[in-house]
Amino acid sequence: MFVQLKNVNFYVIFFIDLLLFSLSLLCAYLIRFEFVMSPGMWDQYVHLLPLVLTVKSLSFLFMQMYKGMFRYAGLADLWRLAKAVAISTLVMLSGGLLLHRFQGFSRAVFLIDGVMTLLFAGGLRLFIRYIFKEYMVHKGDGNGLPLFNMNKDKTPVLIYGAGSAGEKLYREIAENPRLRYRVVGFGDDDPQKKGRSIHGVSVLGGAKDICALKETHKFSQVLIAMPSSTGRQMRAVVDECKSCDLPFKTLPGMGELVNGKVNVKVLRDVSYRDLLRRKPVELDRESISGYLNEKVVMVTGAGGSIGSELCRQIIRFNPRQLVLLDSCEAALYHVQMELKHRAKYQRYSTVLAKIQDANLMDKVMQRHRPQVIFHAAAYKHVPMLEKNPWEAVSNNIYGNQVMVEMALSWNVERFVLVSTDKAVRPTNIMGASKRICELIVHSYVGLNAETFKQILFPVPDQDKSDQDKPDLDEKAAPPVPDSKSAGPDTPETKFMAVRFGNVVGSSGSVIPLFREQIERGGPVTVTHPDVTRYFMTIPEAAQLILQAGSQGEGGETFILEMGQSIKIADMAKDLIRLCGLVPDEDIEIEFTGLRQGEKLYEELITEGEGIVPTPHKKILVLKDKDAWNGYGTRENFQNWLMERLNELYAAADSHDICAIREKMQEIVPEFDVQDSTCVL
Repeated sequence: MFVQLKNVNFYVIFFIDLLLFSLSLLCAYLIRFEFVMSPGMWDQYVHLLPLVLTVKSLSFLFMQMYKGMFRYAGLADLWRLAKAVAISTLVMLSGGLLLHRFQGFSRAVFLIDGVMTLLFAGGLRLFIRYIFKEYMVHKGDGNGLPLFNMNKDKTPVLIYGAGSAGEKLYREIAENPRLRYRVVGFGDDDPQKKGRSIHGVSVLGGAKDICALKETHKFSQVLIAMPSSTGRQMRAVVDECKSCDLPFKTLPGMGELVNGKVNVKVLRDVSYRDLLRRKPVELDRESISGYLNEKVVMVTGAGGSIGSELCRQIIRFNPRQLVLLDSCEAALYHVQMELKHRAKYQRYSTVLAKIQDANLMDKVMQRHRPQVIFHAAAYKHVPMLEKNPWEAVSNNIYGNQVMVEMALSWNVERFVLVSTDKAVRPTNIMGASKRICELIVHSYVGLNAETFKQILFPVPDQDKSDQDKPDLDEKAAPPVPDSKSAGPDTPETKFMAVRFGNVVGSSGSVIPLFREQIERGGPVTVTHPDVTRYFMTIPEAAQLILQAGSQGEGGETFILEMGQSIKIADMAKDLIRLCGLVPDEDIEIEFTGLRQGEKLYEELITEGEGIVPTPHKKILVLKDKDAWNGYGTRENFQNWLMERLNELYAAADSHDICAIREKMQEIVPEFDVQDSTCVL
């Protein structure tokens, strides 16, 4: 109480209460005597008022009515107020009985005065709470205390769960200025709650009504507040949301948060699309279905971020079989279980293998006979490959060559290489390795299984006797699909590459790292304040790869029109804001300096490449202006490339970092070699 005496607000509220006490006593007299006050009644009011003010003030102080913060006034404060009024009324009634036997005093005046005091004092506290609530909700708008357009620029949402958790969530949304939501209604499984309301917001219906309610009430998101629900109840709501393409978030119980069973990040489901600063690209899915429907499709690197999303997208087009290939057991198992249990897709085969193992890959191709290959397997962490460059050669380059030659040997219809913008004027081993992968794919354009067999095993001169000819049937490429021999009319394998920027949310992206740093309270680490990158979402990347497979005729490099590049520092600030925090206040941003092999700006087009339009306005296709990289014919270019690749493989086998860099730069002249340290 002595602390409150130093608070200016205490004196303001105390003075207003004294005015309300005086007004409540006056109203009691007016009501009791039907608004006709004789001079004697006025004299009695004036003489009684000091006593009433004293008793009520002491009663309020005794019940600590000025200790609480009125902006958070609730039922507990209302109950204390009722007790304070009751005490003061009883004291005045007892005083009137003992001192005057109520001679000349009306007992009804004291009772009415008690009721009026409760209404006036309670109304004051609720009014203060309302004013602070409106101020807190709208102070960020710069509009003071708005009385109109209260729901401007807020996302309309449905809270599913009309219980205590839903009510708490509603109050948090109503009182938290950082939650830009507008609750249009509640949903609940209990039919008896339908038509009733919570804080003036109606309960609209159950899970089966969500899609219909979306159309009538125009909400764009569902917040599920059912922490004590069963798994079946939760799945019913989630499945209904998915069926009508409604985003949803789930709210854990407060007890789970306190016990640490769930993390606060569950409440902050950040959409990576919000970080792109552009509208995500939606691609033409109808053209994709034509070459995937009832086909055997292989995805290498199926357990990775891009590979697993490719699998999710591919199964929508009803392939005859999906072959999942990866060298990581845990990642392969995870995507297998997702397809089996979540997607209910059973027509898949899992292959735990390294693409560098040519003998094993040949047997895999013979067993499954894929008609379309999406080659997403690659090491992609720039600093890691700077320290272990021979792995970039072995996995990225040689593995890519093995897969390309397998595609030709087994007469695969389409082969799509997943590349990166780091391949453009590379400054690191990873980018240079992916550029070499593009060149390898390009060097095999125009070949089919028969012509590739002739390259591997040239036919001897016709003037030699038949007995002098080697038995080519033993060494020739394995039989093509459907056990048909490849002949001159065998269709060419269509090779193409897809080049795109950083993929937000992937295992190699900075975004998951930023989120983890934010959850720990910061700081968020950025290499340089001016470093910029192109970004896209994982679904965008997967759809672009599938789209390239439908449009490619052989030799193309596809890129996505991704707008302007984004500063990593700006994206970090956006992510902090999306998590409900303030950059450099709640979470600091720390600049650590560029890493080995990292450059400030990424590009999508390298020197000598030209842009060719495609049927899709958001997809560009690149073709080299110089025929076969300046070597005139495919044969000359391939011979030159294979000779240097063999030298590069020898350098990698001996772990000679200097020779690796030298050969990479010989193959990719624009490779700006950086001085970096290795593990050996």
